[in-house]
Amino acid sequence: MKNNMEPIKYINNQKYLHVGSRQYLCIDNILYLEADLNYCNIYLKDGKRVFSSTTLKVLERRLDEQRANFFRVNRQYMVNMCHATVSDADEVSIENKINICFSRRKKQAWQMAR
Repeated sequence: MKNNMEPIKYINNQKYLHVGSRQYLCIDNILYLEADLNYCNIYLKDGKRVFSSTTLKVLERRLDEQRANFFRVNRQYMVNMCHATVSDADEVSIENKINICFSRRKKQAWQMAR
């Protein structure tokens, strides 16, 4: 049985990401995504956390197709670059709430992507 859900939807001229189980989230409201085995925790601007049964790899592919401003900093985290600043040479800070370490290979890619 094939999944007929669109990976991205436009509602009121804003992009919404399909995150699983008939749920869509506004891409602009996502701060970062955290992998949790075959699941994903999605953290939003308003402080809410959404649990998704979709893997981080699948969500990364959907965001890449839309040229969304997200970057995979390591195996576990993907951040919205609009809300991220480099706090240290080895870390990225998300709105001064959480610091996430870069993987060795991703640090150079981040500098090129900015």
